[in-house]
Amino acid sequence: MFYLKNYDFIHSTHLDVLREIGNIGAGHAATSLSALLGKTIEMSIPEAKVIPFEELPERMGGTENEIAAIYAQIHGDTPGSVYFFSDVSESITLIQQLTGISEDSKDQSQEYGQSAFLEAGNIVIGSYLSAFADLTGLKVSRGVPDLSIDMAWCYYQSWVKQAVNSK
Repeated sequence: MFYLKNYDFIHSTHLDVLREIGNIGAGHAATSLSALLGKTIEMSIPEAKVIPFEELPERMGGTENEIAAIYAQIHGDTPGSVYFFSDVSESITLIQQLTGISEDSKDQSQEYGQSAFLEAGNIVIGSYLSAFADLTGLKVSRGVPDLSIDMAWCYYQSWVKQAVNSK
């Protein structure tokens, strides 16, 4: 994990490039998810913004907001990590659309729903990384994705710990 204290070297052009990568990635993801669901997926224009690290939990709906996160390591020319975050209630809606499983289903159907959500998140992550690789010419691949569900504050604490340990 890389934590910047000074953002002065990041210009509006850099943010435009990130926004374009996000736009293309979102388009690819929407197309893939649309094919998977068999219906049109609406998307909004992605935002590219530099924010202080400490604001991440609030940007995720508040420190106690329950978040479903899919994490994958990035290998290749730009090693790192990538996350796909979704509010748990939005995740449940997507699972219901993907599987037809109701929210109150238990046992095996819950595992099936989580697996479907993990695959949908994997599609989104892959779409963004593909757009990034295509626009930059860099070679990137992702590791096996993992799903976790926790409060936004817990993710933040984990990132701080990773940042401290990586120095």
